[in-house]
Amino acid sequence: MRMWNVFQSRRRLARPVVAVVSVMTVLGAGLVSIAQAVDSPVSAGAAPGVLAPADGGQARPVPVDGPDRVPSPSPDASSSSSSDASSSSSDASSSSSGGSLSSGVPSSGGPTVSGVSSLSAAGRSRVVLPSGPAGLATSSPLSSHAGDAPSVQTAVGVRAGVVHTVSFSSEADSTGVPGAQSVPDGGTASWPREDPSRPGWTFNGWFLDDAAYDFSSPVMGDVTLTARWGRRSVTPDRGPWQGGTDVRISDAADGIGFAQVAAGAGFSVALGSDGNAYTWGDNTTGQLGAGDDAGAHRAAPAMAAMPDGVGFTAVAAGDSHAIAIARDGTVWTWGGNDHGQLGRGTTGGTSTRPAPAATPAGVRFTAVSAGFHHSMALDTDGRIWTWGNTNLGRSGDGATPGRVPTPAGTAFTAVSAGSHHSMALDTDGGVWTWGDAAGPVGHDGPRDT
Repeated sequence: MRMWNVFQSRRRLARPVVAVVSVMTVLGAGLVSIAQAVDSPVSAGAAPGVLAPADGGQARPVPVDGPDRVPSPSPDASSSSSSDASSSSSDASSSSSGGSLSSGVPSSGGPTVSGVSSLSAAGRSRVVLPSGPAGLATSSPLSSHAGDAPSVQTAVGVRAGVVHTVSFSSEADSTGVPGAQSVPDGGTASWPREDPSRPGWTFNGWFLDDAAYDFSSPVMGDVTLTARWGRRSVTPDRGPWQGGTDVRISDAADGIGFAQVAAGAGFSVALGSDGNAYTWGDNTTGQLGAGDDAGAHRAAPAMAAMPDGVGFTAVAAGDSHAIAIARDGTVWTWGGNDHGQLGRGTTGGTSTRPAPAATPAGVRFTAVSAGFHHSMALDTDGRIWTWGNTNLGRSGDGATPGRVPTPAGTAFTAVSAGSHHSMALDTDGGVWTWGDAAGPVGHDGPRDT
C-alpha cells in the first residue's frame, strides 16, 4: 500500500511537467513557421518589374531601354539564421509588416545592368530597384548655378520647406553689393551677375571666412559671403635715404584663391575666386586656353585668355579639352576638337581661347563634365546634354549639344563623363549609366556588362 501511494504522488507531480513541455513544443513550431515565412524567397509583395528568384538569391532588375539606373544590392536571403528567427516573435512580426531592408553601395562584384545598344525608342522607363533604400543618397558635387535667382534644384535627402539666407557684404566704400538670396536647404546660391566695385581696388571674389566660396556647394545654413579686394602696393612705401630697406611689392591678384580644380590628361584647370579660369601643364592642343602665342607647356598657374565681361562658375577638364560655365548659364570650351567635343558644330582642329559652345536657346546649364573625347552638361531643369565622340546616350550630330532622352518625371542633380561611358545621379539618389564598358568602340545605349 505504501508503494502505491508513492506512485500516485509522483504521477500527480509529473502531470504539470508534461503540460509545460507540450506548450513549449507548440510555441517552438509557431516560431519556426514565422521564420520560414520571413526567409522565403517568394515574395507576393515584390516591387513590379523585379524577379524574386526561388533559389534565395538577390532580386534581378528587368532590362529596359535608355540609360539604365544601377540597382542597389538587396540583402542576401541566406543571411537570416535560425537563431535570429527564434529570438522573439515580435521581431518576426515587425519584419513581415514592412520593415525596411538595408542596402549598400554597389561594389565591383555587385549586380550588373542589362540593356540594349540603341536609344532610338521613344518610350523610356527606369530599372526598378529591389526593395529597400534606393541608390546613393548624396548631394551634387558638380552643380553650379549662374544668375541672381538660386536654382530650385536641391540635393538628395534635404529638409523639405527649410530655407536659408545667403548674404553678401563688403567694405563701406564699395558699391554694387548684391542683395541677399533665399536658398532652399541643400540648394546652391547663385554667383551675382555683376561684381561689386571699389575705387582703386580690384575685386578678388567672394569668400567664406578665409576660403574662396564654391557656388556649387550645397547651402545647409545661413551664410555671409564677404568680398575680398586687392591692389598693387609697395610695403613700406618709404625708407631712409641710405637705402637698404627690404620692400614687398604686392599685385592686385595676390589675394585670389581657387574655388574648384579639375585634372585633365597632362594639364590642369582651376576656377579662381574672381571667376577667371587658371590653367597650367601641357598645351599642345590649346587646352590651357592661353591664346595663340602661348607655348607648348606652362609650369605655373596663369589666367586663361578670358573674354571681356565673362566670368565662370564651374570648370571641367577632359583628355585634351576644357569646359566652363559662364554666369549666364552658357557653356564655354577650348582645346582639342578632333571629335567635336567643343560643341561648336564642327569637328577637327583646336581652339586656343575660350569660346561659346552651341548652347540651345532658352537653356541654362548648371554643371559640366569632360570625358576622354566627349562632354556632358546638366541644365536647370535636371536634363542631361551631351556632345563629342559616341557614348552620348542619344542620336544625332555629336558636334552639337543634344539632350539625352530619359524617362518622364526623372530629373538629375549631377553628371560625370568617363573615358568611354557616362554617369548621372538622379534626385532620388539613383545612379544611371550608359556607354561602352569594353573599350574605344562607342555605342549610343547601354550594353551588357
